[in-house]
Amino acid sequence: MLLFTLAGAVICYSAQSISFYTFTSEISSMSIDFRRRVTVALMAVMAQRYRRGMPPMTSSDIQKSFDMPQRLVDIILDELEDIGLANRIMPEREGGQPAFQPARDCNELTVGQVIGAMADKGSKDFIPDFGRRFAEVNRSISEIDNEIIAEAGTKIIDIRIPELGFASQPSK
Repeated sequence: MLLFTLAGAVICYSAQSISFYTFTSEISSMSIDFRRRVTVALMAVMAQRYRRGMPPMTSSDIQKSFDMPQRLVDIILDELEDIGLANRIMPEREGGQPAFQPARDCNELTVGQVIGAMADKGSKDFIPDFGRRFAEVNRSISEIDNEIIAEAGTKIIDIRIPELGFASQPSK
């Protein structure tokens, strides 16, 4: 009897954790391009929900609504908060999950600004003499980055997202 109980527990745990393990390697090897796409998509969903007066979504709401790996959603939401593009709204009730909403004016925020904020996040210039030794590389990459950001003037709010998902908790 104990063996059946343990086997059942293992099967149940495995079934609940499959989405976590299924996407672990994909998340760690995700391309920069795809990460940008997912980040801009989540920002567009947040902005459009905010503009329409819909309640902000929790990380779990986003995961369920868009079939995204929970770990990836958490990573991107934390990053959006760190770069000042999203605010974490703490729940009023104990044990509730925080929800996320835009931290900047949705009507003015562009795809280029999101990409630029993502590019600026993190440590840089920590390798001694890198800027001097690789000045031409820095110049070339900076030119490309600046062109992308300048040309990506589409406003986040204008990106058409047909499904805006659902929120499980009230915004208050």
